[in-house]
Amino acid sequence: MDNSFDITNDKAFKEDTIKGAAKALIEKVIYPENSQIKSEAEKYVRENYAEFFERFILKDWNIYYVNNIHGLGTLTNKIKETLFSVYRNLIEPINNKAKPDEVIMWKKSTKTNECYQKLFEELEEDSDNTYMNRILHKIWPDAKLHLKK
Repeated sequence: MDNSFDITNDKAFKEDTIKGAAKALIEKVIYPENSQIKSEAEKYVRENYAEFFERFILKDWNIYYVNNIHGLGTLTNKIKETLFSVYRNLIEPINNKAKPDEVIMWKKSTKTNECYQKLFEELEEDSDNTYMNRILHKIWPDAKLHLKK
């Protein structure tokens, strides 16, 4: 890595980290918690920017994450808005300020579970068009992401 280049201020690095973490998360959970987002972001940086990550101590990474990744239009909100846009009336809405017990009930609801099960199902026979691909394309229109389960 070029030591004169400060990756912490690089927009492409931040966006790549967010996209990498989001791609991993959206395959695992329909509505990730902040701790899951942070964990995936850290994992992504460790695996893809090891030399950069090694320079951090835990406290520094926590501060960097909060200031540069977590707050960027909050990925959770972006994913949530897109989910509701793609699924429309198939999924019940949930308030951003919902209490933890309300979020748990929402996650366990029949409609939410049915939508989660449909993430990778083909919308048309013999096509790559899935709810997951629609969600990813709406979040990152320029990305060429096609996921199959």
